[in-house]
Amino acid sequence: MIVIGENGKLVAVDKDSQQAIDKITEPTVLTAKKMRSYRYHKKFFQLLKIAYQYWQPVYNNDFHNKSENFVVEAGLTSEQINLFKVVYKKELKRLEPKKNKEQFRKDLIIKAGFYEIDYRIDGTPRVNAKSISFEKMGHEEFHKLYGKVKDVIYDIILKDISTFDKANFENEINNF
Repeated sequence: MIVIGENGKLVAVDKDSQQAIDKITEPTVLTAKKMRSYRYHKKFFQLLKIAYQYWQPVYNNDFHNKSENFVVEAGLTSEQINLFKVVYKKELKRLEPKKNKEQFRKDLIIKAGFYEIDYRIDGTPRVNAKSISFEKMGHEEFHKLYGKVKDVIYDIILKDISTFDKANFENEINNF
């Protein structure tokens, strides 16, 4: 990223930007693009980080209960059923879902209504979170996304916490 300094000259904010400036040897016309606030971008990731800490996934036991019931109803002997349960529980531990920050971020963005739909190779639709990169999302859209994601967090993750905890949540977001 390159910014215009007080004297009107280009100023690099990092090593890569300085190398880009150094490559300009002749008078060159540059196109400037107003970027959204880097600080606001960091605040969004602080919001996600704190929400992720508050989030406790709810494990859906229905699938596993149905699997065990199916085995019982299949007419297997009690010895076969017990063997199945031992093997199945070992597999469950291996396959047990884990919290994932990247997926959490994407899910919040999708729930907030910022997504694109494409097709898988088998023709079924797939919903993807919209990119929040500086190049792909301007300030206005990012500002809307921030507000909508925050609403989703309050509606889904923080819905059962006290007013005091919500105030603490807000303080943690603003004090990064």
